Amino acid sequence: MKGLTKILNYLCLFLALIILSDFLYSSNTYKDSITEKTTHFESYHNAGGNSHVSKSIKTSRFVFNCSDTFYETSNVGDSLIISTSYLFNKVNAYQNLKTQRSETYSLRILTGLIVPLLVFLIGLISFKLKNRLSILVFVSQIALVANLMYLIAS
Repeated sequence: MKGLTKILNYLCLFLALIILSDFLYSSNTYKDSITEKTTHFESYHNAGGNSHVSKSIKTSRFVFNCSDTFYETSNVGDSLIISTSYLFNKVNAYQNLKTQRSETYSLRILTGLIVPLLVFLIGLISFKLKNRLSILVFVSQIALVANLMYLIAS
């Protein structure tokens, strides 16, 4: 059983490195123009009555969410430079050539950088501390698998 756990730990470390390298090393850069800007109101049916507004930009190749500031300073017809990841073909970064504003969407930072980096660090520390972090390692591995499912499905 301990051999299987060790193999699973190595597999998750390798998977975290793959996701991390996919985010850090963009492979394709496209120049495209904005064809449409959309705003989508999303509400939650709970006691708090919470809601938020999602803003997205559409080009001929991609549709991606962006921050309020980027959305407000961009217009239909503006040229963008879009950098995508190699494996998952996700938009890593984008820059408006007219305003010179560039950014990486925060959800992409979370799924491509923070989650895999945390899983990798927890995995390395767990090798040093042996069985003391088993629950934390298990939870981080589940988060990594959920992250991978999100990257593949979206």
